[in-house]
Amino acid sequence: MGVSKVTISNLKVLAAAAALAVAGVAAEAAPLQFTLSGAASASFVFDSDPAQSDLLAIGGNYFKIAASGTFPNNTPVNTAILQFFDGESGGGFAMFEGGGGFKFNTFGPQIFGGSVNDPAFQTGTFSLGSYIGDRSGPYTLTITEISAVPLPASALLLMGGLLGLGALARRRGARA
Repeated sequence: MGVSKVTISNLKVLAAAAALAVAGVAAEAAPLQFTLSGAASASFVFDSDPAQSDLLAIGGNYFKIAASGTFPNNTPVNTAILQFFDGESGGGFAMFEGGGGFKFNTFGPQIFGGSVNDPAFQTGTFSLGSYIGDRSGPYTLTITEISAVPLPASALLLMGGLLGLGALARRRGARA
């Protein structure tokens, strides 16, 4: 009977340590680097899964979001409003100056998963065209994940989990 109590106790410690270790590495929405090249170039950063509060407008086939970065002929302001379209509407996105002036409109694949109400950007390289009258295309949009810096709380949770596993190993070694 004493052996089964020790085994159950060890399982509880192991389960708690594993839960702490897993919680320590849980990820939040990763920041993504957007780089546009072609007839115009731009560079900006968004979270992979923008919060509902970040979306400026939502239509039946698009959502708008404000961005800071480097945009064509937009210095020194360096802000823009980007309107992303779903695949049924031709995909791609439109860019407006920070003050609302139209820049250009692209078409191509839908570059976000989910719906326009709850978008999640996809990583990869996307070939985009431009509509007649806009800056002539083609464009290439590359979306890459930026390495996230772990939060201090995550590091503490991970350390707590590893210490728990170390304590369990030490208890087992002392018994042997």
